[in-house]
Amino acid sequence: MVILQKSKDDNKHVLIVDVAADKSQWKNVLNKLVAKYSKIGNAKGFRKGHIPFNVALQRIKQSNAYAEGVNEICNITYKQLIESDAIANLNLIEDVPNINVLKINDQEVTIRYTFDLLPNVIVGDYKKALEGYIKPMVTPLEIENQVTMFLNKYGATAQKINIVASNSSIKIDYEGKIDNKPFPGSSATNYRLKIGSHEFLPGFEEKLIGLQPNSEITFDLKMPADYYLEEFKNRTVTYTVKVKEIISNDIVLNDESVKRFNIKNVHTVSQFKEFLKNKVLIEKSKVQIQQAQEKLISIFKNETKLDFIPEATFGRQRAILLSQYSQYAKSKNISLQTLVAGDKTLLTMDNFYKFIDKKAIENINMLFAIDKLTDELKIQLSEDDDKLILNSLSNKYNLPAEVVKTKYADEYSLSQTQLIQRKLIEKIIIDSR
Repeated sequence: MVILQKSKDDNKHVLIVDVAADKSQWKNVLNKLVAKYSKIGNAKGFRKGHIPFNVALQRIKQSNAYAEGVNEICNITYKQLIESDAIANLNLIEDVPNINVLKINDQEVTIRYTFDLLPNVIVGDYKKALEGYIKPMVTPLEIENQVTMFLNKYGATAQKINIVASNSSIKIDYEGKIDNKPFPGSSATNYRLKIGSHEFLPGFEEKLIGLQPNSEITFDLKMPADYYLEEFKNRTVTYTVKVKEIISNDIVLNDESVKRFNIKNVHTVSQFKEFLKNKVLIEKSKVQIQQAQEKLISIFKNETKLDFIPEATFGRQRAILLSQYSQYAKSKNISLQTLVAGDKTLLTMDNFYKFIDKKAIENINMLFAIDKLTDELKIQLSEDDDKLILNSLSNKYNLPAEVVKTKYADEYSLSQTQLIQRKLIEKIIIDSR
């Protein structure tokens, strides 16, 4: 590759670089195209695999294959250009530049690369988003509440005991008789009763308190005056009850019960409470980070100052927003115009396009603010971060990581950007402590 000229256009805020592709590389690209066409193409008077170079080349120029060859040589020269010293240390936006082929024939290719210049960025006072920030804390009462919820959720309170108490559940067989005769609903076996539920006649549960497993008791109770069956009102019922099993409903927490939870590296009550404390802290931190992120993004969008808006960047952001709204309208099976007309904040397409332009500028402000702070605070993705993103996309699409990286390059890039933003915000929060 040879650089033919390099110049800045300060009015349009771009850097223009014209390059000539290496002739041997262009020849190699054409040779590959011809070799491929010779195997599968057709030319009158020639057998497959024996089509002359010039004939094959002319056929290729009339097909999409030639455009693929041009793209390949452009990719080669672009890679060489960005790795050269020609544009090193220049304030260029790292997006792919506009590419125009100025000259092309069988011998040479000349390409123009137009890079957007980076505007001067003044980030808004983002630190005010964390004014009044208080490091998350967990009170002893919160820990005890977590213990209670955990034990109730996982059934850790169930413990057999040897006496019926005011806060226990029991399994009983019972039979009730009036005048030595059973009546509807007067008997059951293996019935589960929680003391304090008042499921039976007043006094029934109180008669059972103090009994032990396998004990039996007989006692009389009086039917209430408002009993739903007229013939049993105010009658005396003789109950015979056998207690078969007693389970405590009191919360029981000790080292032995903790071990049954099978929590990694948690074997004692103190370790268990520390585990729950950290769990609460993590949840509180997530909420704080979310709140801080919303405030920071608002500042980045509305208070960042740029000395100019790069034209190409604006066009890309505008196109993204228009595409998002068009896709949303499509998902609702309505036109974009109908969607806009139904929005009381927009109503007309003119208002809609003004809204899109405003949002595009806000997004550009945010992106440049984040880029600047990312550089200043030295935020980078580690290899593990990148693997995490690729594994997530691989699982989502059930494809190998390298395939996902190419086939879903935009989503991969977006995931990287989102992770960098999250790491940046976490760094800002940490520095504010």
